[in-house]
Amino acid sequence: MTSSPQQSHDWLHTGAYSEDKMEESGQVPLHMLLRLQISGQGLTQTCETRLQISGQGLTQTCETRLQISGQGLTQTCETRLQISGQSLTPTCETRLQISGQGLTQTCETRLQISGQGLTPKSETRLQISGQGLTLKSETRLQISGQGLTPKSETRLQISGQGLVPTCETRLQISGQGLVPTCETRLQISGQGLTPTCETRLQISGQGLTPTCETRLQISGQGLSPSVSN
Repeated sequence: MTSSPQQSHDWLHTGAYSEDKMEESGQVPLHMLLRLQISGQGLTQTCETRLQISGQGLTQTCETRLQISGQGLTQTCETRLQISGQSLTPTCETRLQISGQGLTQTCETRLQISGQGLTPKSETRLQISGQGLTLKSETRLQISGQGLTPKSETRLQISGQGLVPTCETRLQISGQGLVPTCETRLQISGQGLTPTCETRLQISGQGLTPTCETRLQISGQGLSPSVSN
């Protein structure tokens, strides 16, 4: 799940929007690190997406970290998905930690599968209400072996103190052709601040042609920037 220091030491950029840097060694592997930081009206949000894929052997790692602090609400959402093809042994781990208004909740889900037929479906729903805080977390994982077509979707929705963020992560991979798509959407409304962060990564194997698009849109306090990479 981690990158070597020489690969990652210069990937972090601070500022109003995110930057991404990708490295390729021949055809594989591909490393991508994306960090997004937003501050406004006491709201500081960090979104980090890591995607690592090496073809032929099909070893893919997708990690999403979301951290929001504002109005005494500090929330961390981490999703890890690891798949190695041929033997097809994926591990999916979801960690959610929220503290605010005296509410401290931790939810961890781990899914590990190995097999040839391999068609599992896992869905986790979490709903918490307290001190005006309503959290909904839903995780869906679907994998079909041999063709290796997993779909992982994580939805996180929190409302409290006028803060309503939505985080959605979609990962789709089809093996042998190695065509993964990773999309992250973050939407926060509160204190007149409504940012939207969307990340799309599309890779087609053998030739390894990645496309990365990042969109950031914020409206509030007369601030309406738009960034596209």
